[in-house]
Amino acid sequence: MSYKLRYFPVRARGECIRLLFHYTETKFDDEIISFEDWPAIKPTTPFGQVPVLIVGGRLHIAQTTAILRYIGEKKGLIGRNAEENALIDMYGEQIQDALNATGPYVQALYFGKGDPVIYS
Repeated sequence: MSYKLRYFPVRARGECIRLLFHYTETKFDDEIISFEDWPAIKPTTPFGQVPVLIVGGRLHIAQTTAILRYIGEKKGLIGRNAEENALIDMYGEQIQDALNATGPYVQALYFGKGDPVIYS
């Protein structure tokens, strides 16, 4: 099975997917999308966003958590029961919360939108 991850050259939502591929010693094509090329690529992605995992050249999976769950299931990293799966989901959602909190900084730093200082 071939895997291609499409994402920007930043360590954000796509980075945990890259790390999971490396952890499981799974070969994948890490397609880095330049910011200049993004406007042309955006309409070809589900929901107009990345990361996107392309499996076998046919299946396009968007959304970080969905991609992580897919890889986890393929590589035997899911829980043995509902309780373990709930804990896995809990930590996965916490990671998403952290990414959402840092999103404005990443947008400002890499995309020139807004102020790179986050006040809480």
